[in-house]
Amino acid sequence: MKKIVSFFNNSKNKIFIKPSEIKINQGEAENIINSCIALIKPHYPNFQKLNNSEILSFLIDKKQLSSRSTPRLEIHKSVSGEVLCFNLGVNPEIREKVYQKLKEDFKNYSIKKAGATIVEISLQGINKGVVVNYFNCNFDKILDLIKYKTEKHFTIDARKNKTAIFADADGTIYGEPLKENPEAFTKNNLGNSAAKEAIQNYLKAGGILVICTGADYRTTSERLLKGLPEELRSRVILTAASGSCLNYFEKDGTVKEYPLYRKKVLGVPTKPISIDAIFMGDDARIAGNDYPGFSSIGFDRAVTVTGLPKEKVPETLKPNLVGRNEKGTGLFLDEALKFSKQNPGKKLFTPEQIKKFITALPIAETDPKIKKLDF
Repeated sequence: MKKIVSFFNNSKNKIFIKPSEIKINQGEAENIINSCIALIKPHYPNFQKLNNSEILSFLIDKKQLSSRSTPRLEIHKSVSGEVLCFNLGVNPEIREKVYQKLKEDFKNYSIKKAGATIVEISLQGINKGVVVNYFNCNFDKILDLIKYKTEKHFTIDARKNKTAIFADADGTIYGEPLKENPEAFTKNNLGNSAAKEAIQNYLKAGGILVICTGADYRTTSERLLKGLPEELRSRVILTAASGSCLNYFEKDGTVKEYPLYRKKVLGVPTKPISIDAIFMGDDARIAGNDYPGFSSIGFDRAVTVTGLPKEKVPETLKPNLVGRNEKGTGLFLDEALKFSKQNPGKKLFTPEQIKKFITALPIAETDPKIKKLDF
């Protein structure tokens, strides 16, 4: 990506050609960058005397990105370097305005909110629900890809029952960075997550974990590997950039991309869910980036671990509300694992069993730090 930004006509006046695979060409990428800069420049006094190239340099500076400070622009790429999507981080008080304007100007793209500050910009049709549908139609192929074999000690047979957990990362399997403490971003990972032990036990029992994150694969893989012993890595699949790419791990931690996914995923027909799976996420907003995943798996299999108070959660997600973020994820998985030990080889995530797991949990507590997340 060049730091010298070319100027193009507004995207709503351009002809959009649907790509044959998931990637954003350079011209479109530059157009998105220029639009983002034009939108946020009036809100940041330190940008007033800077040109677009200088502002871009600031937005993508490593310190700005690693601290999760705003404003920032995350340019998410595939393992082979193609641009897949953008995450624009802005102050919460202007996020809604930026979100609405990007939706208006980029009608051929998917514009979603994530967390308290992010606006995601990805190709139309790409979201976490697409990931669920792809696995629903290609589950055995994915198991072959990661060389999954059912072992004698497994109580979860992913090959037989097509068992998987689709899960968001930040705020779901490990802590999310909060604007009050941006430095926590570098500390929150699976290695120190309240859900670490439960996730490891689930993988040891034979389960498949599919991470569905709006973040890029590099950052997410680093945070995952801090809590993934070598022998468990092959059962974790990483779909990053909001479903734009599918990656898996070698034993040594090397991230490998499955390129056929980016070429085929947009053409996969939607079929009724036939896999034994749930989608877990903490973003309960209808406009949020987890909602397509909840909707795709079916709301009776959507498990919400938001820290928001119940009255702010949509009616569709209230029945399986667990709350407590990554702590809630760990508690829920503990109940699921109790069932798998008592009933080895049986399906784990039927709607009836999900209800029983949730009923067995203590009453949820909301997290006051994220009550202000806007809907």
